[in-house]
Amino acid sequence: EYNTGNTPAVQANVVYTVDELPLDGYTLDSIVCMDATGAVIGADGTLTLALDQDVTCTVFNDDDAPTLVLNKVVTNDDTGDLDPVDFDLTLTGADTVHDAGVDYVDGNMPVIEATVSYEVSETPPAGYERVSIECVDTDTQLAVPNPFTPTSGQNISCTVTNDDIAPTLVLNKEVTNDDSGKLLAEDFDLTLTGVDTVHDTGVDYVDGEMPVIVAGIAYEVTETAPTGYEMTGIECIDIDTQQPVTNPFTPTLGQNVSCTVSNDDIAPTLVLNKSVTNDDAGDLDPADYDFNLTGEDTVHDAGVDYVDGNMPVIVAGVSFEVSATPPAGYELTGIACIDVDTQEAVSNPFIPTIGQNVSCTVSNDDIAPTLVLNKSVTNDDAGNLTPADCYLTLTGADTVHDTGVDYVDGKMPVVVA
Repeated sequence: EYNTGNTPAVQANVVYTVDELPLDGYTLDSIVCMDATGAVIGADGTLTLALDQDVTCTVFNDDDAPTLVLNKVVTNDDTGDLDPVDFDLTLTGADTVHDAGVDYVDGNMPVIEATVSYEVSETPPAGYERVSIECVDTDTQLAVPNPFTPTSGQNISCTVTNDDIAPTLVLNKEVTNDDSGKLLAEDFDLTLTGVDTVHDTGVDYVDGEMPVIVAGIAYEVTETAPTGYEMTGIECIDIDTQQPVTNPFTPTLGQNVSCTVSNDDIAPTLVLNKSVTNDDAGDLDPADYDFNLTGEDTVHDAGVDYVDGNMPVIVAGVSFEVSATPPAGYELTGIACIDVDTQEAVSNPFIPTIGQNVSCTVSNDDIAPTLVLNKSVTNDDAGNLTPADCYLTLTGADTVHDTGVDYVDGKMPVVVA
């Protein structure tokens, strides 16, 4: 082996071959041997010298340009449908071509230069995340960092891997307990329905849960409110854009949806009714009576009077009692309370539950007057009649006594007011 400029000792009429060991990053271009006159001697470095012949052999090498292959791997395990060619891979480097970055697609081989720093990057399309960017020296199979500075003749392959992003859903519950309700958010079931093999017939979740959903499938959030509560709204939003999302909704890849179901406890109601029977000449109407409602709710503590058809505001969990003092000539025949929805009897006093609708009816009947006829006989002059021997006549325009009817001592004729 010799270095450039060396003059090895040679002999005439001997075949010699000039060659060189390979050098990474360089390609042997040619070997040219010439005598003092400029004539080419031999071919491809093989020559035979004559006596007294002076020959110079020159070995020509060319440095090899590095190479780069850009590859794309796409995982579509969440209903994504993009192919590798649908992604742009960006190569940036200070080589006058890639200064501001140039986009390539899967399989492209950008022209790069040795000793220039390059970086492979990517902005994933909506619904996809970049999992990794891995570069290797294809000859040594050793990892190459990114950014990288290729050497002469280095062959690099960079692979950008993407995965489609499953959409997400968060279910939230908001409960307003302003009418003595005591249920908490976790006491409510939120139902998610969607034809994804899991939610086909609906699955119940509680506040804060995140069901696994699939892009491109229509879903609907519903709820059957528990007794005493009403559903006041279901609102869904895109968490990232804060824009409203309809319900039902069809999530896209990578979309993050939050749905909030709001409930409010329902105040109980009470209707006070009056039933009046006027079968003994009474002439009062239901509106002529006062009801009294008593309850420890700060309003009815000392009792408040109402009339027929009134609906007092009552509070769940508080004991109330309906009472009435009949006007003169009437008697209280009953106070009957029922649950309007179930038609079941409700005791009086009663403690309404949230959402319960109670109706109480106070019944009165006019009271017929009574008459007792008595006879007193004084026998102080030898008389011998007794009270039973005497008739008392009652006359009145009541269809019975129009012409008078006789009665004896102790009788109680029916009279009309």
